[in-house]
Amino acid sequence: MTEYLIYSQSLENYIIDLSSYIFVLILFYLIYLSNYIDRKTLIFFSLYSATPFFVNDFLFSSTLLWDQYTNTYYLIDFRDHILNGNYQNYITNMKSQERKLVLGAHLYGLIPFIFVNSINTIAFANKLILGLTSFYLLKNKYIKKSHLYFLLLFPATIIYSSLSLKEVLLAVSSIWVIILFDKKKYFLVVFLFSSFFLLRPQFY
Repeated sequence: MTEYLIYSQSLENYIIDLSSYIFVLILFYLIYLSNYIDRKTLIFFSLYSATPFFVNDFLFSSTLLWDQYTNTYYLIDFRDHILNGNYQNYITNMKSQERKLVLGAHLYGLIPFIFVNSINTIAFANKLILGLTSFYLLKNKYIKKSHLYFLLLFPATIIYSSLSLKEVLLAVSSIWVIILFDKKKYFLVVFLFSSFFLLRPQFY
C-alpha cells in the first residue's frame, strides 16, 4: 500500500460502514439473547453505536484529524500482510518508532470486520469495545447505569468514540487495568499496562 484511502461518502463507503455497524449489532444482540444485558441496554447501545455515521464529514472534515487516516492505513496494511502470510517479516523489519505507531491499529485488525477500507471502521471498533466494556461494568455492578449513561452521553465521549482514533482503546485499557487489579490479576495488570504504555506512554 502506498496511498491513503480518502473518505468520499460514496456508496462503497456506506456499504463498508453499514457492514461494520451490522456486525456490532449482531454481537450486541447475541449478548442480549444470553441474558447478559436487558432490552433497554441493547437499544441504547445499538443507537449509540450508530454515531460514526454522523461525525466524519458531517460535523467536520475527516481530514482535520489526519491520525484517523494513519490508523486506517495501518489497519488495511495489517489485513493485507495477514492475508498474504508475511506479517512476521513485515513487523520484524519495521523500525521501533514506527512499530509503536502501527501496533494500536493492528489491535483493531483482530476484530473480524468483513471490510476495513473506510475511515469509520476503527470508529465502529471503538463503539464495540466501549459497548462490551460497559456491559461488563453494568453486569458486575462496577457503576450505576445512570452514571455510565451520563459519561457516555458527554459530548466529548460521543465524538471521540465516533472517530478512528486510539484514545478510546487506551481509555478502556485503563479501566481494565483497574478491574484486573481489583480482582488481583496482577500478571495481567502488568501485561496490559506495559502493552499499552508502549503504544502511547504519554497517555498514562
